[in-house]
Amino acid sequence: MFAWLGLWAIGAAPAMINYNLAGNALIHCLKVSGATVLLVDEDPTLVGRIEEERARIEGELGMKIRIIDSEMKHEISSQKPERPADTFREVVQGDWPMAMFYTSGTTGMPKGVPFRMERAFPQGASVNKTHDGTASTPDADSSAESHRP
Repeated sequence: MFAWLGLWAIGAAPAMINYNLAGNALIHCLKVSGATVLLVDEDPTLVGRIEEERARIEGELGMKIRIIDSEMKHEISSQKPERPADTFREVVQGDWPMAMFYTSGTTGMPKGVPFRMERAFPQGASVNKTHDGTASTPDADSSAESHRP
């Protein structure tokens, strides 16, 4: 969660890649994400899948792999907390992705699906716009937002 907050603070969007992917499907998702850094949970099974593809991830994709282990967590927590300058976020537009989610890939390679900033703000404010553009609270008609493209 803190990685997401850090990325958003600098105007970047995390790519939410399926934790269980391996091999070509994993490489495909990493490639289309456009990311330059891969943050990996310290779960041994996940780390094993990443290590199996390390040469391709670092070589073909040019990505830097960082395992979020106890050493890295200590390094992060020892840093002075500073809010990045607003200039990192000033250019972010509503139609930019807040995050990129990936389909399961049951009919082919997984596909990236952006969750746009403009959809996230109403969620955080607990107010959604209905199909006719009027505001509603989550209790009034929570299905309206889920039907938007």
